[in-house]
Amino acid sequence: MEKEKLTEAMVMGTPVRALCGKVWVPSRAPEKFPVCPECKEIWESLSDDAGTGE
Repeated sequence: MEKEKLTEAMVMGTPVRALCGKVWVPSRAPEKFPVCPECKEIWESLSDDAGTGE
């Protein structure tokens, strides 16, 4: 998700879809929400793939 869209969702209180597919409303207090293990795994695999396009 683009950073601008996430910021807008936080301000407006609109739901977003996480990498794992869960729909949630982002908060201005991210410490209240632990990182989803499934999303973390997906994010790390995307980061790993980005550097292997040689």
